[in-house]
Amino acid sequence: MDRVEGARTNSEVQVPSEGRHIYHHHYHHHYFSEAEKAAAEKRADMRMAIQPILKKQEDASPDAQAEDADTIQKLVQKWSRCFNSKRMDELTELYSSDAIVLRPNAASAHGKQAVRQLLEAALDAGMGDVQFDFAEIGIVGNFACVTGRSRMLVPTAPAKREEETGKYLIVVRRENGQWKIVADSWCMDATKAPVTSATAPVLPIRAQGR
Repeated sequence: MDRVEGARTNSEVQVPSEGRHIYHHHYHHHYFSEAEKAAAEKRADMRMAIQPILKKQEDASPDAQAEDADTIQKLVQKWSRCFNSKRMDELTELYSSDAIVLRPNAASAHGKQAVRQLLEAALDAGMGDVQFDFAEIGIVGNFACVTGRSRMLVPTAPAKREEETGKYLIVVRRENGQWKIVADSWCMDATKAPVTSATAPVLPIRAQGR
């Protein structure tokens, strides 16, 4: 029986005798560009980076999360007590060294010293009796976000103050086992314009038939 041998392709085919199966072997080659390799490595690095955060959240018991939420709420309440009683040293210590504070109609303050100056200026201007109502506290790892409504007395004229309301957003971070404020922003409600009577002239009513 003659046998023919030649170059085989990626699919190896054998001529069977009667009753024998045919097996095809396929070989697939994949080529990745440098950009694809870099993107895959970046995705792997991101997964590695968030693993500790996800693990911490999985390990955190409901009791631990409730305790953190209670501690953060007390921190915000302490802020209002320190501000209203002008205890500036204690108030400043509630902030992180790289904190930022945003207030309406004022330049942003970065760092503890600038934050202290901004808060002192607000007190000197006559602001006081600041109160916070809590809406929501969200905790993700070592960060937490607190939102709610605020009300306070603000100066409107010499020796005169009026109550204003608004919303606030405070971001805190766990540092060496303590929660510190890293971002503090207020948004005040718009002042409603007073309702005035119509200024159109009143026309006289003529008697019927005149």
